[in-house]
Amino acid sequence: MTFNEFKDSFIPFCETSKSGKAHSYYNAIIYLAKFLNIDKINYENSLIILEKEKHIKDKNNRFYREFLNYLSLRKQSSYLKNGFVRASLPLFHDFIKQQK
Repeated sequence: MTFNEFKDSFIPFCETSKSGKAHSYYNAIIYLAKFLNIDKINYENSLIILEKEKHIKDKNNRFYREFLNYLSLRKQSSYLKNGFVRASLPLFHDFIKQQK
């Protein structure tokens, strides 16, 4: 699915979590996807995205530092620093399971 199609289904899915952060979670996944040169959300690409969860938890990890630099250049580093990327991944996992 395109990023717009993903937005139309992922944001309402996240809103069921009552976190009030659905749009931020969507942005976090999109920023990560773009960093990974992913241009659509499908099952194969979702596995690539979810594979990065353990790296995002470790601030000393090379992937974390490279992703932080990428986001910093775009003035979006708060998504990683404030935990939105990490918090969005379990919801993304549940969303992908539901879509399958």
